Amino acid sequence: MPFPSNGMVLIRKDGRILFANTYFCDLVGIHYSRAAGMSYFDFVFPEDLDAAKQLFKIDQHLKADPFTFRLKRIDGALVSVWVDIQFSPMKWESGRVYAISATVSAKTLAAV
Repeated sequence: MPFPSNGMVLIRKDGRILFANTYFCDLVGIHYSRAAGMSYFDFVFPEDLDAAKQLFKIDQHLKADPFTFRLKRIDGALVSVWVDIQFSPMKWESGRVYAISATVSAKTLAAV
């Protein structure tokens, strides 16, 4: 069975991770069993934090197009990972957003 080529992260509106697949966990340097409950913002560089938080303004229109973003590894290594991220709102039947699904695809340095 081939390994996934995309990361998948399910994130609550407050930024807490509900689920992350092993591909995402490998990118950011954590064991998959530790992901649930961590903050998605733990993997965002401080200078990118304000922009990352704007993406979680659920009451506004979520950007439909993927965007390029930089994630950091949890161990503090100087290695950063450039990724394309596609957010999709997860909604209750009433239409109220309860979480965000994010597909994360690593980019090669030549593509950045």
